[in-house]
Amino acid sequence: MTPIRLGIDMMGGDHVPRVPLEGVGLALERLPVEVVLYLFGPEEVGRAAVEQYGPERLVAVPAEEVVLMEDAPTRVFRAKPRSSMSVGFHFLKEGRIDAFASAGNTGAMLVGALFFIGPIEGVMRPAIPVFVPHDDGSLGVLLDVGANADCRPEFLVQFAAMGQAFAHDILHIENPATYLLNVGSEDSKGNQLVRQAYELMSQYPSLNFSGNVEGYSLFSPGHDVVVTDGFTGNVVLKLCEGLAHRARQMGADSEFFYKIDPEFYGGMPILGVEKPVIIGHGSSSANAIAQMIKMSYEVVTSKMVDHIRPTIQRFIFEIK
Repeated sequence: MTPIRLGIDMMGGDHVPRVPLEGVGLALERLPVEVVLYLFGPEEVGRAAVEQYGPERLVAVPAEEVVLMEDAPTRVFRAKPRSSMSVGFHFLKEGRIDAFASAGNTGAMLVGALFFIGPIEGVMRPAIPVFVPHDDGSLGVLLDVGANADCRPEFLVQFAAMGQAFAHDILHIENPATYLLNVGSEDSKGNQLVRQAYELMSQYPSLNFSGNVEGYSLFSPGHDVVVTDGFTGNVVLKLCEGLAHRARQMGADSEFFYKIDPEFYGGMPILGVEKPVIIGHGSSSANAIAQMIKMSYEVVTSKMVDHIRPTIQRFIFEIK
């Protein structure tokens, strides 16, 4: 049986290394025995993990430097070449692991994914998706939620294509319906970016484009993939997370609110890069770290990256 090798940045997040160590233990319980976890961090952290959980499914990789949340993403890999994040990306680039995940500096993870791994041929910009719960218990996808503050219309077309692959492979939705987030349902509504994106997306039958969707309808069933620019998407994401957190504080014990919480999904892949790179929330708990690792496993085993490649090439062909 071929092992599935998942890399974890043990120094990524607000509560290191205790929380990542606990998350590794939970992940080992939830994942099949063929999964081997590669732990990138100081030697004593790897030693502690192996002593606690055994060496059978763990490989400790020493990395003495740490990427901090305040580090500048564009300079950190040159300034800290021996960091846990840098060493992890090197392993992924060299094919020594199948995926790399971190709950550390998001900007650095984005830069590292492009610098070390590179985009899939034809991808103009990567995108970060997130799950959106629906009233009937199903899930949809919203993207981009932070990788691209400024976008061109053709970026949104590619986000839709990559979002479809994600919804199909991870949520198992056949032929996902695609929508454009807007301030109204009419095709004449919205700013210049959204109006141009609407016109462009309407040209591709394979996108299964179903028009605009307003914010209040995000949670209605059937909105499988909703596309927006990264600035708007990040505002929507943080607003939803804040409302869900406060609702749960006020006693709303609802699975709907739980599915908005990063605790539910743990981490999300950066769509559009050549190999699986998964980013988690800085404040991740042990459960969220375990879920981030589980997402890494699902992205690898579904071969989602391999499915995005022909999807992007098909859209390039259709554009021409």
